[in-house]
Amino acid sequence: MLNGIMWKFRAEVAWRDVPERYGSCASLHTRFRRWAADGTFDRVLKNDSSGL
Repeated sequence: MLNGIMWKFRAEVAWRDVPERYGSCASLHTRFRRWAADGTFDRVLKNDSSGL
């Protein structure tokens, strides 16, 4: 899931253009909205040391 979300933002494409291998665009978008709303996504980015 996280790989698909990151791919979307790196590629700067619409959710519908994320390759199916990452899951359905609806699932990716829903998961991103949930993680953004509850702070999970912010924590992931804050604690990331790979330089995303």
